[in-house]
Amino acid sequence: CATQCFARFGSEKLNGWLSCTLEEKECVTTGVKHIKFVADAWREGRKIEKGARLKPKKAVLGSKGKWQNFYAAAFTGAGTTVVGAKSGQLYCFKGTSLTSVVDKAHAGKVTAVFCLDKHNVLITGGDDGCVFFVAVDAATSGYEPVGFMAHPAASPVSCMSWAADSSVLYVGYQNGDLYELKPPSLAKVDTSVTFQLKFVGELVDTSTCRPRSEEHTSEL
Repeated sequence: CATQCFARFGSEKLNGWLSCTLEEKECVTTGVKHIKFVADAWREGRKIEKGARLKPKKAVLGSKGKWQNFYAAAFTGAGTTVVGAKSGQLYCFKGTSLTSVVDKAHAGKVTAVFCLDKHNVLITGGDDGCVFFVAVDAATSGYEPVGFMAHPAASPVSCMSWAADSSVLYVGYQNGDLYELKPPSLAKVDTSVTFQLKFVGELVDTSTCRPRSEEHTSEL
């Protein structure tokens, strides 16, 4: 997969902006005014020929979006993809076509996009230090904002990963912090007043990869 992922995608502007997300024979790359998709990127048992190139298709934005820098992407079901934009928006694709836009998910650029629980929950991180939770309706490909948690020091999010036991979310921040966050119960979130959620998480000691004794909870 790695060999095919880093094949030449026909853009000299990718440089360090290249981001590749692979899942179920699909591939999407993001970069400087760049989104490209590859369907059926590989097959089980198929030999990867030396020098072989994939045949990516450029995203079609139409009148719903505009070309800008894109930093991360995640699949939210068969043929559907969410891409994080410099504007703080989330671009939602069906195949290669932009179908909807989640406006201002973040105040800054979207730096991380992650999907879990069999594609029912989308989680994004941004330059604003916030982790944003979005409920995904697989039947309609709809996206419903749930709420966000803000880092105590407002440090930008750099990466995210879900724990193997699916109970906590690991979030890395640019200031070096690594937190175990406890995602909210989507059915119990009250957004009648604000979308900001209580920041509940444990700071991880990166030297031992274990949570420190104290738990950080910030009140709204």
